[in-house]
Parts: sequence; C-alpha cells; structure tokens
Amino acid sequence: MPSYSSDAGQRCVDRLPVLLTVGALAMLLLCAFPLRAEEQTQPVAAGETQPSARLWMEAEPETVTPGESVTVQVHLSPTESLAGFQVVITWDPTGLELADPEAVRLGAAIPDDAPGPVVNAENGGRLVVLVVTPEAQFDSRESEILRFDLTAREDAQSGKAALEWGAAPHEVLLCDANARLIEPRPEKIDGSVTIRGNSE
Repeated sequence: MPSYSSDAGQRCVDRLPVLLTVGALAMLLLCAFPLRAEEQTQPVAAGETQPSARLWMEAEPETVTPGESVTVQVHLSPTESLAGFQVVITWDPTGLELADPEAVRLGAAIPDDAPGPVVNAENGGRLVVLVVTPEAQFDSRESEILRFDLTAREDAQSGKAALEWGAAPHEVLLCDANARLIEPRPEKIDGSVTIRGNSE
C-alpha cells in the first residue's frame, strides 16, 4: 500500500477500506471509519446544496464476439473536489473475464504523477480498485477516472452482459483533499456489453 508525505493524504487512504476477498493476501486491510459522522463527511454550509455527482461506465466496443476484448471506462462527474476513491465493479464471469489485472489504468482525470491503483481482482467477476491522489487535484475538465479490459470467454453465450456496481455499503467511496468522505454518494449508472456468442 502506498504511503504519502502529507497527513491528509494518509488519512484519506485510511478512510477508504478495500473490500478484500478470501486469499487476497497481497492487499492490506485499511483502517475502519471513525465513529463520528461529522469527521467522515464533507460538510455543507447552511443554505447550500451540494452538487449531485454521477458515476457511470462505458464499454468500447459495445458488442464483442468470443475471444474479443472490450475496454471499460469508468467516469465520474464532477471531479473538482476529489482526491481519492474506491469502486467495486461486478460482471458475470461465465461471459466475461478480466483480460489482465495488472492492466487496470488510471483515467484522464487523474494527474500523471499519481500513484498507481491498488487492485484486487482475485475473485472472478469482481474488481475492487482504490486510488488516492492527495498531492494533486483531479482534472475537472475530464470525467474518466479508470479503465480496464474485459475479454469475452470462448464459451460465452449470446446476450447482454451487465456491468454493475458492487453491493452496499462500501461499493463506492469518494474522499476529498482534506481526508473527508464526500456525501451524498454519487448516482450510479450500470453499463453493459453485448456478446454475440456461441448460441448464434
């Protein structure tokens, strides 16, 4: 797990617990959230309404045949106050598989000098990614925060394969530069990939 020179950066890491699966020995268990709710969330001044963030996935190409790969882009808008995040994404492992867990890449909204993502992909059909950039702000002109490749299995059947956000409560966590969790949590929009498989 990366460590950071700034106290705020390290606190942000500590407040984004990675959801581990059995056997994920390479991952470190991060600290639990503080009990006081006012320390966990980004406060909103009286009379203000916090903009509602949106989180969504796009697949390119949208349709694949067995053996072909698809790039999944994860987008978040807005990203101005963001300094770190955790996302959990799931899919049906009988139709799609992660092409290369080491090839999970940071999106265009994340500074070039940011530490690489912490990835847990040991469970088929489930990807957990933690990213923290405490030293620099995200690029507010961009919405892409993450991308990864999936491959349609050779024995995949035809149909629409859903790309979904993992189960609550910690499927999506956002952290600001002051190491506070951002609330309310973003609206989440699932994605999908169409497979033209062996049943056609």
